[in-house]
Amino acid sequence: MSRTAKQDRLILGLALLAAILHGWIYIFLMPPWQHYDEPNHFEYVWLAANLDRPPVPEDYNPKLSRQVLKSMLARGFFDHLEYKPVIGPPVEKVKLPGYSQLAEPPLYYWLASLPARLAAERGVTAQLYAARLVSLLLLAMTVLASWAIAGELTQAGHSLRWMLPVTVAMTPAFVDLMTAVNNDSLAIAVASFFLWMSVRLIRRGFDWLGFFGLTLLGLVTYFVKNTAMLALVVYPVALLFSLLRGRWRKLVWAMLALSLSAGLAVSLRWDDAFAWYRNTAQAAAIRQVSDQAAHGSHVFALNVGARSAGRRQSLVFQNLPVEISKELAGKWVTFGYWIWSDQEIRTRSPILKTTGKPISEQISLTPEPVFYAFQALLPADTDRIWIYLSPDAPESGSLHIQYDGLVLAEGRRPVTELPQFEQADGSQGQWGGQPFQNLIRNGSAERAGLRFSAGMDSLGARFLPDHARPSLLLASLFDTQGSQDVYPVTLKHLFRTFWAQFGWGHVPLVAESGYQILFLLTIASLVGALLGALRAGWRAPWDVIFTLALGVLVAFLLTLTRGGTYLEWSGFYIAPARHIDPFVIPLLLLFCSGWLELVLLVAKFWLKLTRRQSVEWKSGFTPALDKASRLLGSLYIVGFLGLDMFSIISIARYYGYL
Repeated sequence: MSRTAKQDRLILGLALLAAILHGWIYIFLMPPWQHYDEPNHFEYVWLAANLDRPPVPEDYNPKLSRQVLKSMLARGFFDHLEYKPVIGPPVEKVKLPGYSQLAEPPLYYWLASLPARLAAERGVTAQLYAARLVSLLLLAMTVLASWAIAGELTQAGHSLRWMLPVTVAMTPAFVDLMTAVNNDSLAIAVASFFLWMSVRLIRRGFDWLGFFGLTLLGLVTYFVKNTAMLALVVYPVALLFSLLRGRWRKLVWAMLALSLSAGLAVSLRWDDAFAWYRNTAQAAAIRQVSDQAAHGSHVFALNVGARSAGRRQSLVFQNLPVEISKELAGKWVTFGYWIWSDQEIRTRSPILKTTGKPISEQISLTPEPVFYAFQALLPADTDRIWIYLSPDAPESGSLHIQYDGLVLAEGRRPVTELPQFEQADGSQGQWGGQPFQNLIRNGSAERAGLRFSAGMDSLGARFLPDHARPSLLLASLFDTQGSQDVYPVTLKHLFRTFWAQFGWGHVPLVAESGYQILFLLTIASLVGALLGALRAGWRAPWDVIFTLALGVLVAFLLTLTRGGTYLEWSGFYIAPARHIDPFVIPLLLLFCSGWLELVLLVAKFWLKLTRRQSVEWKSGFTPALDKASRLLGSLYIVGFLGLDMFSIISIARYYGYL
């Protein structure tokens, strides 16, 4: 074995040792049940260990639920919450808090049940710790995959070969997640090996062993978790790059560019109503030109029978920003709208909904536009306001309803008078002789917005949480006012839970300055990565970069918009980074590359400053540069050790160990 091969094996061994030691600490540092849905994941593990068949969603074991809840109470699970359940007599049914996981794919739970069976006589808490050991093993496998990916991308002795696996092993929040009883750990490990096989095929070219390995891993993702299946988006791209090499590579880029352009042209439409979110399954746009428009030239046109699946409360809705909603709490408002239909019918008006109170009325519709309005005193505890366009559907046949000139104004305006709009978008005007500001955005559908085609929308709704339509999420991304209460908070939470926020995403670092330092270091890494890309130019492995970036982008957008799925409901969902972590290796590879580039620049600057060597910016590492950068590499390790110690202290203080 060559010297460099021995060094690589040594690096792998040290990284695996760091991961196991670091993970072992977190297994016992985090109290039982203090991870995302851990009680419910453990329920699945226990049932897999104790039933003679695979568990199904209807399974329930009262003894297990009672034992787990007792353990949660004894271990202080509810000490930081606003409520503490009381366990009744044995005849009462006990339900575990949180969402059942019994509909998840079975593979992780079968693996985690193996050590849990060995601890069956020692109680549920001991079985939980035993199951956590399986997740620790999956952490080590992820470190192995990161080492293999770095080896495919760099030459022997390159710093990324130790930086990447060490970073995976020492990132605190990631190690916390990977030592929980949660199928995220298997999803991340399988996706990481899938990405390694993808990179291997791209770098070495197509071979049948790599193809079958990649395909098998792709099939395994189906039995793991939907977040692992996101890795499949890189499958066709990796195969394409592996098959068409050399002089054919330009053809690949042309095919990808054409496919992307054609896909966007076929799937996107610029004809919906901006700032309005669609739950409707109707193929046509909800914004249409009409000669009957009461204001402007466009109206909202709804096919009432085209309802989506799931728990959706409206066909189309708009949510007001929280700050505006809170300002209206306890005040009178007036809500008005033009409405008509293609048949005479009595139905429900548009709904003015607050956090706990929907306000509407029964009205009569004819083919002629009619203006209706009502006044409402909003509850004093109002913090969210929605406008729902959700009329009653007839028992048979179809019903098409049009709306125009929707207006919500503060104060008691005369409902028998028409508001006079002063702008084409209906944003303000006069009503009852007094000026008003329309709190509804784009109330006359004059401004167009993006949506997906009907086919793409229906297909996406089959896979997204609660059957959310992709057009809804797309609209929320462009409506910065309507989603301002979700996405900025989500970005902050994603950043923190990626680096150093623990448990259910509720245990922070003890000092805010820790996140500020992490933010500056992350920005520095991105700057360094950009400089590295400029320095490398066409020498960079752009085929691999594009493939991995595609997967990261898809995972990031789906994670970011998970909160947008629930914009029509009272509670926002602020997604944590665990949904992106199947692509943790590409992300950390980006950060490591950026930091390494900055180390290179500092080393070059130092050599020039001391006049020891004249170096060019576009040159790579030389022996002299490598020697000069070793000190900074040592500081890298020390920095991560400091972050790990700071994180451990933060967790220990939160749970009262210190």
